[in-house]
Amino acid sequence: MVAAPTFDPAKTRQRFVISAGAYFCMLVVPNLIALARKSAPGITLQIANIGANLAQALDQQQIDIALGAFDRVPARFRSEVLFQDEIAWVIATHHPLARQRFDHSALLNQPRLVIGIALMADRSREPPARDDLVLRVILEADDEAVLTKSARRTSAPMMVYDAATALAVTAATDMVTLIPRRYAEACASSAHITIIDFPPNHAEMIELSMLWHSRAHDDPGLLWLRALVHEAVNLTSDAARPRKPVKRMGTSGKAAEKNKKISSHSGRAKVSPA
Repeated sequence: MVAAPTFDPAKTRQRFVISAGAYFCMLVVPNLIALARKSAPGITLQIANIGANLAQALDQQQIDIALGAFDRVPARFRSEVLFQDEIAWVIATHHPLARQRFDHSALLNQPRLVIGIALMADRSREPPARDDLVLRVILEADDEAVLTKSARRTSAPMMVYDAATALAVTAATDMVTLIPRRYAEACASSAHITIIDFPPNHAEMIELSMLWHSRAHDDPGLLWLRALVHEAVNLTSDAARPRKPVKRMGTSGKAAEKNKKISSHSGRAKVSPA
């Protein structure tokens, strides 16, 4: 009567909800669903993009797992880094800078498109509460997670909420944006974009993590689901294959000294053991 509950994926009819944005939907979710169909054909697996209400959705058990990049994780949640990716500049193939050698300052002087989440309520510009969960889509609305003070633009950038929209806008305009490199690579052939890496000494890595609520840490079904996510990540060829050669921007000595690498002062997610 007091035995721990068991979970048989082959027989369960359980419903799971995973929050994931364009990055994970492109690189990991296809393998995840394929694996789920083989090992648990009776489950219902829903992929949702919760966005700014992620913490509330986890608290209210509306989602089971969140996949993304998180700058601050409250103590009531658990997180685990799945892999890292490098951030790269992306511009349209028809952009003048795609056909010439240039330095970092040339990119910073271009109109920039930001990927981030901002609600209407955020217009007050009040800082988030200390225990708020911060979903780092790529860049935060105030630019502070991206550029040093000396490199910030004075005008407010355009903003979209996901990487897929950012690539479409960048390909059709003169704007530049920062994208996780593996996602940009996966879309480069069809999106009409050029990927420009930071110089090696300026490279910035972003951690892609899995997040869940502490109260569901030992749930048998979610233990299985988290293991399935790991298996899907391991099968994702884009996460392991050698990267194609891409254009490296030429940075002069003065520009390299002036334009430091992307700031990571906003912090990384605290990683808890799975």
